[in-house]
Amino acid sequence: MKSILTDRIYLPANGHLSSNRVRDVADKNDIIGRATSAGRKNEPHSTDLDLDVNQRALVGESQGFVASVTRIAESEIKERTNLALSLVPSSLDTRVERANIKRHVAEVKDKSRDDLEGTFKHQQRALRDERTFEDYHGLAPFSAIYKDDRAMFIALLVVLMFGESVFNAFSFEELQDRGLLGGLMLALSVGVANVLMGLGAGFIGFRLMIHRQPMLRLLGIIVTVVLLIAGLTLHLALGDLREAIGHDGKAKIDFLVILKPWRWFNYTSIPPFVLFAVGIATFFVAAMKGRGGSWGIVAPYWNHEVMDRRFRAADRAFEDAKANLKDGMQNAYDSELSKLNARLLSETANIAEIRRLVSEAQGIERTMNDSIDDEIGRLHTWQRMYRESNQSVRTTPAPAYFATYHQFDDMRKKRLDMSELLKVLAQAEEMLAKNRNSFAELQEEVLDEQTATIDALLTMVSSSERRVTQQIHKEEAITENRGAQRAE
Repeated sequence: MKSILTDRIYLPANGHLSSNRVRDVADKNDIIGRATSAGRKNEPHSTDLDLDVNQRALVGESQGFVASVTRIAESEIKERTNLALSLVPSSLDTRVERANIKRHVAEVKDKSRDDLEGTFKHQQRALRDERTFEDYHGLAPFSAIYKDDRAMFIALLVVLMFGESVFNAFSFEELQDRGLLGGLMLALSVGVANVLMGLGAGFIGFRLMIHRQPMLRLLGIIVTVVLLIAGLTLHLALGDLREAIGHDGKAKIDFLVILKPWRWFNYTSIPPFVLFAVGIATFFVAAMKGRGGSWGIVAPYWNHEVMDRRFRAADRAFEDAKANLKDGMQNAYDSELSKLNARLLSETANIAEIRRLVSEAQGIERTMNDSIDDEIGRLHTWQRMYRESNQSVRTTPAPAYFATYHQFDDMRKKRLDMSELLKVLAQAEEMLAKNRNSFAELQEEVLDEQTATIDALLTMVSSSERRVTQQIHKEEAITENRGAQRAE
């Protein structure tokens, strides 16, 4: 369907508004009245070859409409051209972008290198402290064996206490009138005491018995003997009690049975033997867990795990610093490239928007042409109205040109200048293609540079390690000199 364009509004041709325009212009120019008045005067003359003043006025009306429609359409095209100009991508300067990438990478490298040197210095000092400790105490290098799962260690101790307590509770079920509950209270106390004594014997006694210093070795021997005697006393007394309650329900525990060897293992049934064996086994399991190694959370040698944990933490921090340096440099490259990639995506979206604006402009041009064609059709209608009314009252023949209607090709030649907008689109597409090629080349160059930089990372790390090692040796030398001076 054709349409007319007026006041920035596109309206359907031959519709209500178009009919109103035909009527309004006819009324405004009084076509019927002027045609009748001129016809009675036999004007225009039969020999006239050109339009009279009244018909020229109608032509001027249409020419004004065409000029208005064209002006509005040109304004719309200009507006879209200006908007398209603002969306044209700028040239991608790979030299500037490469400089930005190098600057960002250098910043990350400098920052991470400081962290790397600091963590390596801490690692080397922790390593020096651990090796000094091991050399002083006659331990093999990095020989600390222990587990770091404290939660599991505590959970196993609780299970050990609870297991022995439940077993003992069933063993002393008939101890009191309260039955199982009464036996459980006694058994729970015994289980906790037994595990704690075993834990103390392993943690303090076993570990100090192998210490370098004689006084600590003596302390370890004393603690071990005392807790072993205490554990033996407890379980001999429990075995004796279990044997006694089989004959006398009111029997009481006798811890002095340790001084009566003739009563040791003088049992008439199996339960006292089992009770003693379970108690002693629980004691030694707790002692082994207290001693540590692969059983516990401490090293068998006193304070060895403290030095080793410090070194391991420092070593992990150093490895993390190396990984952070590598990841930081990787992210520095990737982040800058991702920014450029986001820019290209934005420019691609802008090109799509420019194409949409061109499509809109072409639609405006087609609509304007349709509006001009419709206006020429209305002009023919007004001319027909004038000529028919004029001929109906004339007494002389009408001019020969009344039989034909001019096509007004000069009006149809009104076309919008789309060249600038199309030029903007071509320029934008060319610039986007150029930027994409530049980005692809930059990506390839950056990838090669990134590979070379990451390969050189180990060299830099080694250099940092040597520098920090030299600094540590220098500090140690200064410390030794000061100590020698104080001694003198």
